[in-house]
Amino acid sequence: FASNPARNVVENITDTAGVRSNLCSLFSSENISYENVATGFYMNELNHTANGLFYPKGGWKFLANHLLSTVSSKGGDIYTNVKVKNILIEEGEVVGVEVGRNETARVKKGGHVV
Repeated sequence: FASNPARNVVENITDTAGVRSNLCSLFSSENISYENVATGFYMNELNHTANGLFYPKGGWKFLANHLLSTVSSKGGDIYTNVKVKNILIEEGEVVGVEVGRNETARVKKGGHVV
């Protein structure tokens, strides 16, 4: 069962087109055709979906805002909605970026450019 293509399993379960369609919709993930992938793969995906996916409390915006406030509280600089004009490299390492209207943001000692 697990090694058979999902298409074969669905066709053996029912002759009803609507039921087949609904079952096949369960197997459509990651743009992978259910016709050629083993049913076991999809069973694993369904199990992960049922038990592993989550939506952050407060939403993704809350998560992003928390990340931004944490970076700021640690002394990091945050630039949003600016174009990066140049990446500054010294001795083979990124040491800063030139952003916006010729403003340069340099990495603090031990810091990172993300």
